[in-house]
Amino acid sequence: MKAILKFDLPEEEHKYKDANQGARWHNLVCDLDEHLRQSIKHNGKDEYQPIRDWLNAKLVERNLTLYD
Repeated sequence: MKAILKFDLPEEEHKYKDANQGARWHNLVCDLDEHLRQSIKHNGKDEYQPIRDWLNAKLVERNLTLYD
């Protein structure tokens, strides 16, 4: 299967950048979630749990997954 995305540049520059940087954004959110998890687990930073819960709720709302 192949997918081709086409953009009319420069009018759709923002959409192009969003699509092009998607994997980097995904990795950043994964890193944030892991940082929060580690801080809660190993450093007793329980105040981070509501942030992690919020992040994961937003992912569910948007039908997004961090890990396959």
